[in-house]
Amino acid sequence: MPDDLSVTWQSPGLQVHAGAERLASVGGREVLAYFQPGFADRPLIVLLPGGGHLARVFYGHPTADRSDFLAHALGAKGFPVLALSYPCSNEVFPRAHPELTIGEWGQAAAMVTRRVVAEQRLGSHAVLCAWSMGGRAVHPFTIAAQGLGLQVDCFIAMAAAAPMLARGPFPSGVASLNAEGLWDCGAYGVSGETLYRDFYRQVADPEEGGGPIMTEREYRRYYCGLHALGLRGELQIFDGTSSVTSLDNYETASGHGRWEEFPLCAAIAPTSRHDPNSLTNHLRWPLVTLEKLARTLPAVELAAGDWPEILRLAHRAPEILTRTVPGNHFFFLGRRGAHATAEAIAELITATGDLWRRATGRNA
Repeated sequence: MPDDLSVTWQSPGLQVHAGAERLASVGGREVLAYFQPGFADRPLIVLLPGGGHLARVFYGHPTADRSDFLAHALGAKGFPVLALSYPCSNEVFPRAHPELTIGEWGQAAAMVTRRVVAEQRLGSHAVLCAWSMGGRAVHPFTIAAQGLGLQVDCFIAMAAAAPMLARGPFPSGVASLNAEGLWDCGAYGVSGETLYRDFYRQVADPEEGGGPIMTEREYRRYYCGLHALGLRGELQIFDGTSSVTSLDNYETASGHGRWEEFPLCAAIAPTSRHDPNSLTNHLRWPLVTLEKLARTLPAVELAAGDWPEILRLAHRAPEILTRTVPGNHFFFLGRRGAHATAEAIAELITATGDLWRRATGRNA
């Protein structure tokens, strides 16, 4: 993606969420943006979706009860919210751009964020929250945002994949692509239809999901779409013709190993046995913060008694920087899950800053 990009809003306006949803064009690629205003003294919450889903999972479909979604719960706490969707096979986009990479998506998302911040006259501070596959975009978004004059105060993972544990190559050697060159669920050994049926079962689960807050037809129409292989932040990308291996997409674009360049990271983990993130997110993302701390401390002048306290903080980091919300991979859906997730986000914004100041004597 070239450096001399600008963001333009496409017209006419969208019929879904008219006035709140807009389609942006960045370098000829589309980004669906949903903005919800909040209080001037609160940082902007930027929400990025996971694989196969639009960011509508955070704010709903036209006839949905908004109180079942995270954006509404964050708004009740005064946070302005910007939810961004990458181009995919959903009908809202003119095309899915199978050649898109994680680095390009992070840059495009940051540019749309900067445009909205300027138009809405918001402050320069943002908090990035991403769900599932969206965790792979943290580094490229943060680097691009900083270059545009924005401060990413922290990143909060929502059952999110981390760049140090990127999946791939798959057991079959490569991930499958469909006829358009988009990532195919067959890499998991199941059909796309089977995977989406399982996703909807989780969404509609009255015990672990949001409950019956949408029909399966609404779910498939408004929330789902196949995406570019390169958005997974893994070794494979689609170069416009075929699948190729790209160390750049895995290491350079995803920021693998360059932990000092990440924002402070924290995590919200689900509790379901059906989501592996229940077992891992409390370690993956606090570890990034500790790696960042380890690279920062050599430049910090410490008093004689500081080190024991820093060690105590480091050992407690998984507890300090993690919150759990009951549920499966879609734990943030439904009134109860949305409220609990918004509460966890608010707590972790404070917790990340407090830990960093106690360890370094500085703001992040």
